[in-house]
Amino acid sequence: MRKWYAKLVVITIVACVFEINTIAQSQAVQNVTFRATQSNAIEVLYNFSPVTEVAIYEVQLYISSDGGDSYFTPRTMQGDVGNVSRSGSKRIIWNVFSDVDNFEGEQCVVKITAERIRTMEERASNISDFFFSASYETEDYVGKDGFHIGFMSTGFENNDFENAVNDSIIKRIFGLELGGKFYDLPFTGDLNCFLYLFEVPAQNFYHPFLPKDSTVSIIHVGLNYSYSVNIFPSLKYVVPSVGLGYQLSSLITGNLLSSSTKDTGSIAVTSSLFVTVGFAFNIWENIALGIDYRAAIATNNTGLKQLFVLEKRKWNQAYFYILFR
Repeated sequence: MRKWYAKLVVITIVACVFEINTIAQSQAVQNVTFRATQSNAIEVLYNFSPVTEVAIYEVQLYISSDGGDSYFTPRTMQGDVGNVSRSGSKRIIWNVFSDVDNFEGEQCVVKITAERIRTMEERASNISDFFFSASYETEDYVGKDGFHIGFMSTGFENNDFENAVNDSIIKRIFGLELGGKFYDLPFTGDLNCFLYLFEVPAQNFYHPFLPKDSTVSIIHVGLNYSYSVNIFPSLKYVVPSVGLGYQLSSLITGNLLSSSTKDTGSIAVTSSLFVTVGFAFNIWENIALGIDYRAAIATNNTGLKQLFVLEKRKWNQAYFYILFR
């Protein structure tokens, strides 16, 4: 014999509503109540308040018969479930014994979730929203602040320098960068510090400002900040961006750590405005891989004594990183 326990006076009601936007969480479902009907059904009532009257939400009903330890989704339901729009009082009917043979009413817990669906029509109604706004279901992947670390490479628009690198006269050793990304979608601020090390073995080049037969170090070191706009952040897994920034940096020939001026051949300022293009690949909610490319717009090219006389010091950088949110 089917059992139905209708002691709903002591039933705990749980209403969980997830409405994600760029400001904060807000509830689209309030005042959830339910009761047993004469026909062995459960009637669930709730007030629905979407952010706009044309907004569409996917409403799901979950039932627990063990006080909330586990939930299942009823199959036999009618009413305001699935795609729901327009504000007002809503009603869902669950025909209990069409889905289960036994149900403990005393331990019944009801949970309703409502997640906004952004339709193409809604997004296309605002062109800036279409290109630059994260969808509700993807903002957790895109809009969290975090720190990053990775490897970077510096190049210069100077043929002598690049030819020396290609011929192994100047050797690339390593580049390291770390920093943080700060989101206010669709914009991202990025603050970084970096160091890239080149080396010139003594047999390859003699520098008149350094001790004879010493290996020459060339260090590009600096700090930069950029402000970018994320394009198509609703793509969730791949988010391109473009932006502008400024870099304070110098190219140092000699020993960066030495306190003796004779160990430093020259210091060339390479500070500049730059443009940046990037791609973030969101592999998990809290981890992303990315690549940023930066290109200097203008540099100060006067008063320089440097290896290969780097009067052309426009630089470019590629940065490969992992981001932890």
